[in-house]
Amino acid sequence: MLSISSLTCLVIGNGPSARSLPGAPVDICITFNRREPPCAVKWHLDVISCRSGGAAGSKIEITGEGPEGFADRLREAALRTAYKHESALGCWPSTGFSTLHGLWECDIVVKARGIGFDPSLSRDRHVGPRSAPPAMYHNWLGERRLSFARWLTAPPAAWDWPLMQPSITPPQHSSQVLRSPDLLIALASARATRRLDDLAKILTVPLRAEPAYISAKASHIEALEQCFHLARDVRETPNWWLYDEYGSVIIDTLAQRIRACQSALFAAAFMRPTTPAG
Repeated sequence: MLSISSLTCLVIGNGPSARSLPGAPVDICITFNRREPPCAVKWHLDVISCRSGGAAGSKIEITGEGPEGFADRLREAALRTAYKHESALGCWPSTGFSTLHGLWECDIVVKARGIGFDPSLSRDRHVGPRSAPPAMYHNWLGERRLSFARWLTAPPAAWDWPLMQPSITPPQHSSQVLRSPDLLIALASARATRRLDDLAKILTVPLRAEPAYISAKASHIEALEQCFHLARDVRETPNWWLYDEYGSVIIDTLAQRIRACQSALFAAAFMRPTTPAG
């Protein structure tokens, strides 16, 4: 019987690093939403996350051919991941998140490209006033947070994922910084006033890099993340800025700053020497 652990799997997302393919050959390529593999491989699987009839009707479909039993194992693991984290994320996880965290359980070498959980939240001018880009329906900050936290506690062996290859980024030092609870309060206030000025003034103070930004423990960070995505099947949203051309630019800039805090915190934790047991 073929051992999955002896195979290499390339997972291709939509981010910029998708164009930077690994030099070594791979055995399996996983794409999303019926994309074609960028290179010749023995097996190709495509993953689609379907939502119908609410969360109870959600499912993950995998098409294509793979090693014996691998597609079924991955489908089950990805679905477990999605159901496990849906409540904490406040929405159905992205297909990339569910797939990569499902692969975490499959004992296979993974090379991930184009998956940084960081799409822009700025509105495209071609999007109608009452519609939103699909990327706005996922909690990308939460997916990054949970991925960083899992990597620090249970890193998979021999994975190649640029998101998890940190470079030291010193956190910002300032006499005045915005703590995450205060950021949540400021966003709640801007929700109520619906004023661009109240949203924009949040950017005048740098954010404090706090460990909670890369922690899997339940905290106020989960409520903060709900300000950065939309809920499906809801007619009205308190996150009015995601339907405003200028508001979405402001909130996207704020999301970039939170991601910078996450990266700096992860780099510091990743590089920190461990104390040998004595």
